[in-house]
Amino acid sequence: MSSLCPFLASTGSGSHNAQSGSTQVSAREEFSRIEKAYPSLASTGCNAEFCQAGRMKHTDEERVGRNQQVDVVKRDATDFLYQLREGGVIKSEQQFNTRLTEVLQEIEQNSTTARHSSFSGNGSSATQARCTGTVGGSWTQTSEELEFGIRQAWKHSRKCIMRSEYKDLRLCDLRQVESSSDMALELITGLKTAFNNGEIRPTVFVFPPRGPNERGPMVWNSNLLSFAGYDQGDGRILGDPQNVSLTNAIIELGWKPPPIRTQWDLLPIVTMAQGDEPVITELSEDDFPVVRIRHPHHQLAFDRLGLRWVPAPALSRLGFTIGGVQYTAAPFIGWFMDAEIGVRNLADSFRYNVLPDIVRSMGLAEGDLEALPDFERLALLSRAQLELNYAVTWSFAKAKVRVIDSLSASELFTSFDDEHLAEHGFRLPSDPYWLAPPQGSIIPVWHRGASPNYQPKPMICHHVQDPIQAWRRENHQNNVSIPKTASLALRLNLEPDVRASPRRIFVNYCSSGTVAAKLARKLVKDLERVANVSPSIGSVVPVQSLDALTKARPAPEDVIVIFASNTRKGEMPLNGAAFLNDMQGGRFRISSSFAIFGNGSKDYADTFCQTAVDLEKCLVSRGCAPLVTPVHADTVVENPPWAAFSHFSEQVVAALRGNPREAHAVRRETIKLLQATTIKPPTLDTSKWVKADVRELQHGESDTSMKLVGLGLQDGCSYPSMSYVSILPSNDEATVRSLLGSLKIRADERVRFAGDITTEEFFCFFADLQRPFRNMEWAADMVDLAAMKRSPQQRLDLETAGVLPVREAVARLPADWRYWASLDDLCSAVPRIQPRKYSVASYPGYCKYNAAKRLPASAKPDSTGSGGSNSDSVAELLVQHHAGGAFSDRFLKSSPAKTTKTVVCRVEKVAHLEALANAVRQPLILFATGSGLAPIRCLLQHRAHLLKLQGQSQSQSTSNGWGAGGTAIPQHAPISLFLGHRSEDEALVQESLAEARALGLFDMLKVVRSNPQKRRAQDAVFANGNDNGGADLERLLVSKIKSGGALVFACARAEAEQGFLANLSALLGRDAREALGERYVADVYQPAI
Repeated sequence: MSSLCPFLASTGSGSHNAQSGSTQVSAREEFSRIEKAYPSLASTGCNAEFCQAGRMKHTDEERVGRNQQVDVVKRDATDFLYQLREGGVIKSEQQFNTRLTEVLQEIEQNSTTARHSSFSGNGSSATQARCTGTVGGSWTQTSEELEFGIRQAWKHSRKCIMRSEYKDLRLCDLRQVESSSDMALELITGLKTAFNNGEIRPTVFVFPPRGPNERGPMVWNSNLLSFAGYDQGDGRILGDPQNVSLTNAIIELGWKPPPIRTQWDLLPIVTMAQGDEPVITELSEDDFPVVRIRHPHHQLAFDRLGLRWVPAPALSRLGFTIGGVQYTAAPFIGWFMDAEIGVRNLADSFRYNVLPDIVRSMGLAEGDLEALPDFERLALLSRAQLELNYAVTWSFAKAKVRVIDSLSASELFTSFDDEHLAEHGFRLPSDPYWLAPPQGSIIPVWHRGASPNYQPKPMICHHVQDPIQAWRRENHQNNVSIPKTASLALRLNLEPDVRASPRRIFVNYCSSGTVAAKLARKLVKDLERVANVSPSIGSVVPVQSLDALTKARPAPEDVIVIFASNTRKGEMPLNGAAFLNDMQGGRFRISSSFAIFGNGSKDYADTFCQTAVDLEKCLVSRGCAPLVTPVHADTVVENPPWAAFSHFSEQVVAALRGNPREAHAVRRETIKLLQATTIKPPTLDTSKWVKADVRELQHGESDTSMKLVGLGLQDGCSYPSMSYVSILPSNDEATVRSLLGSLKIRADERVRFAGDITTEEFFCFFADLQRPFRNMEWAADMVDLAAMKRSPQQRLDLETAGVLPVREAVARLPADWRYWASLDDLCSAVPRIQPRKYSVASYPGYCKYNAAKRLPASAKPDSTGSGGSNSDSVAELLVQHHAGGAFSDRFLKSSPAKTTKTVVCRVEKVAHLEALANAVRQPLILFATGSGLAPIRCLLQHRAHLLKLQGQSQSQSTSNGWGAGGTAIPQHAPISLFLGHRSEDEALVQESLAEARALGLFDMLKVVRSNPQKRRAQDAVFANGNDNGGADLERLLVSKIKSGGALVFACARAEAEQGFLANLSALLGRDAREALGERYVADVYQPAI
């Protein structure tokens, strides 16, 4: 009989959802709609006295492997056929009636007399009786019917947060497979196809259904990809404790573990067909590479732990019941949610229990954690869990294996649930205990505890018996314990409906992930703030998926803004496909103006922002006019691409205000001021910033030339090769002294929220004095006092202080301002200087062989020429001039040549570029334009440094090519360099190349100056018609890539880098990035202004 959780059914007659803002129907009305939609509901195991929501398995839940009465099978089959009719699989009533007759006849023909279980009551009062009667037989479902059934079962899975992608679930129909060995062969073949090198396609592999009195085909493993667990015999477990029993059983069956066992040994799979013996089949890690869990900010700490995990969940001990047919072997693969690994599998105390190890490895605590107070131990373990969860997501992304974070998964599910409610009048079935991720209330779905808990069919079920125990019973052996199972995670983007408005601005997204939706929501917030100031731009419609736009019917005067994220192969995401198809097919027509933001990755150059391109072509062809120039953002540069988003937002706001031609020049100060009233500034972390002395060392022929700038890092700080450095251009001392005088504060007073630095340091190095205060909340009491005293001038001064630059605003404050506000309150409202990031253009040890005259005084080498410890603290930068640039223009202009001025900076190691520099035995092909020369200059200095060391070793080396100390002398492979620069930078470019050229590092050097003919450096890879050696140049390039194993590095703006890559592709006759794979490294930069 149908069953709903009575505890959740006791909700009042009406409620308001704080998450979605929508008023919900009463519980009784919602349950009435559920029962109408699903006449045949399975039991949830709950009754008025007892709730089983917290149990993994309920006492009377539906399971596969049991005989069922023929009437029950017929009822489920009929219910399923009705769903097929509603879902459009069965096209007509006549077809439905014919199919129903066929199915009922087949069930009757396959039925037999046998013992079966009968349940009465629900939950704790449920009783099971064994009786003899007619049990229903199976019936043959078409592939289309079966695919619909597994998708519905996924949608109905109450414990799964990511079932929103049920429509994309694929069927691998293996019902013809009848032997255990063929099961394994077909399963592994299908699994590799579905894994798809990390771009996972959610797939169910369905083997033959169970017949009456049969156990059906089964898989021993609870997860096809899992690690062995070895009992060491002394109470310790090596590997996954969850799999100890399974590991022992497989060993007993005949598996021989590796000679050296580890905690990361992949278990073989064991398949067992109906009527056949179990078969062991090994898995190759080459087919399913295990993901190493690393942390970008705590690399050594995590490397020391050597953590890893399997690349995908592939659950294999659950079954499906679809229309009364029981599929006992139906493994399915999806992708992980971060918390499954980082909060549960690796972190649970009864699994790998790595959190205490992370605490110690990160140096958060020493000794026995158990000896600490509980509140302190909780804080340390929580920090470790946070870092582990972050590392899991980061590592899977780096490994190019699909994963989703808990917050995104929750957002996707709540959107999916809201749309289901809007469309059907009731929410999806939900088991709140299991549905909410373990992070708690910061995850939105946590707040949906009152969602209805019901179980429609088709559904995913546990087995009535354990496969290992079933095999032992068949062979009269002892029992083995049952391993536990995990959950499967999948997703789909959906958003709520829109609201009507006189002149509407629609913000839509289409994406297979969550970045496009995040950007869309951010733009809506920005536009709403602007609309409050400038109502003439129109009313802003809440964010929605692109497919939902077809129901909104935009008018010609409306505006449509689309955020389109790319898929790897450039296909239209699911939540935008219907819109595009309807537009192309003429079923949906609009003539509104539009703006498109494309979000893609240049790692897949052939399809970069293809979704946005296709949408733009379609809209223009249908008569829509572009509001602004489309923006194509590259997630390789930044993910999410907030910088590109800011540029796009500026254009949209300017165009909506009536200045589309000037959109590119509009600044976002108004939005920033509005945001400052609602966003509290974070605590300022100054610990990673170090002081550095800046001196201009060399510049070109004009003030706008590229400059060579020396950065002398203080406090013994050094920098790794090929690193980045972020600089905060400091304020001049006179301005700071004047500001401190206006505020009547001492220079040595401490700013506690900023790491206890002095006020002088704060206002000199971190405070942006050119912009207004973030907010004036800290001065509210002074404003109120001015109003009470009826002092209009003082009140006006205070209000004006909120819009003037900080350097001017402080003069408007009353002399006794500190009576009303603290120093920290004022400083926390001061905006921060935005960092400018540069590539370091020097090698740390290079100045040991270079002239001391070019170094800042604080870092000159000693008289021996060794450079001393300070020689590694001098970083050189190539700074391209940008008019109005805070560092490249204003700061350097305020520092006369050969004088020193102090800034604070932060050094960032770039591991992949450092590895490129160290790969001395592999040929290099390098490309750069403008200040993109910086990392190449560093690399050339690095090579020169190594060659000089080699020269010293050769003077002491033996004839066999080894140094006297036994160190091998490396052979340096040649470098091909293609470089473009402006004419006024000629001297600096030649200085950067001189020593490498003298040392013979280049086999090919093409330097292209700016020229009237607009010849570009990227085009220098092609043969020149007047150059007899041009063809040899091309052949050499192709040979270095195809047979020489060359590494290719490009550092340029996006357009030039794309042109270089396209030219290499033309030389090779195929996509160069695809051909090179990890051998191609691109460092795409944007001007630091």
